[in-house]
Amino acid sequence: MDHTTPANDSSSQQVSGTQQVGSQTDLKGFAKTVSEQKEWITNVRHSQGRASFPKVDAVNCTKIWGNDQQEVRAAHDYQQSHGTQPTKNVRHYLQETANCTSYLLNGGFLSASVDEKELSFPLAFSLAAYKDVEQVERLLRAVYRPHNVYCIHPDNKSSDDFHSSLRFIAGCLPNVNIVERPLSEVDDKERKHFQRYKVWMYDVKNYTGVCDGKAVRGVCHFGVGDVPRMVVSPHLFANKFSYDFMPLAYDCVEEWYWHKVHLENVGQAPTLNLTPYEMSTMVTKRYDGPVKIWE
Repeated sequence: MDHTTPANDSSSQQVSGTQQVGSQTDLKGFAKTVSEQKEWITNVRHSQGRASFPKVDAVNCTKIWGNDQQEVRAAHDYQQSHGTQPTKNVRHYLQETANCTSYLLNGGFLSASVDEKELSFPLAFSLAAYKDVEQVERLLRAVYRPHNVYCIHPDNKSSDDFHSSLRFIAGCLPNVNIVERPLSEVDDKERKHFQRYKVWMYDVKNYTGVCDGKAVRGVCHFGVGDVPRMVVSPHLFANKFSYDFMPLAYDCVEEWYWHKVHLENVGQAPTLNLTPYEMSTMVTKRYDGPVKIWE
C-alpha cells in the first residue's frame, strides 16, 4: 500500500536542452557549463513547473517530528494492520522512463531550487546499493541536482531486474552513472561520524543506542519512533532504513526533508547551525586555518 500522495502530473512536451528520439527524450546533450545549466533548469521549471512534494496520508508526520507519542503509536498500529507497501518492478521503470522529460518532472527530480553558489560548487555522490530499487530512486531524487555527479554501485549479486531498473533510471539522468563493480565499505564503530546518523545496538565504548525499530547485525533499522531524534540531529544521512520494515519511518523523514526544501524554495529556510560541522574532526584536523563559509 502506498502511504504517500503521488506527485501531480505534468506535461511531457519537449523542453530546452533535450532532443526527442522516438518516445525517448535524450538528455545526453545536457548543458555542461554553469550558465547553460542555469538556463536549462529555468526553462524546464518555467515551462512545466515542479511536481508536488511527497505527503504522507496514513499518519500526521508533523506530529511525529515533534515526538507526539500518540501519533507514533498510531503509526505502529497502522503499519501492523496494513503491512508494507509494494515496490515497483522493472516494468514500472521501463514505462516511467520511456519519456525522460516526463520522468524528471513527474518524479520530482527538479523540485529543489538551485542557486549560483551551488552551481559553482558541484558535488560528487557515491551510492552503494543491492536491493529495493524504489528506495534507491527516492534517495537519489532527494539529493539530485542537475549540476552534481552521481555514481551508483549495484552489488554484483543483485538481481538482473535491479540492475536493469537502475540503468533505466540512469538513462534519463545524464549526470548519473552506473558502475557495476564491487565497492567495499568499512565501518569504524569507535569514531563519531557527523555525516551519518547510525545507532549501534550493542556495546561500543559503553554506548548502546535507543532503537524503535529492529536490530540487524547490531545496527538499528529505524522505526517511526526514531524519527523525532533523527530530525533534530546534525547528521547529513541516516543509516539504516529497511524498505520492507516500517516504511512509514522513511515516509515521514522524506516528508520532513521535502518540507525543508520547500521552505528553502520560498526563501524561508531556517538558520543552519554550523557549529557541529565547524568543530568536526574532519574539518579541524584537515585545515590549519579557520573554516571559510560562503556569505
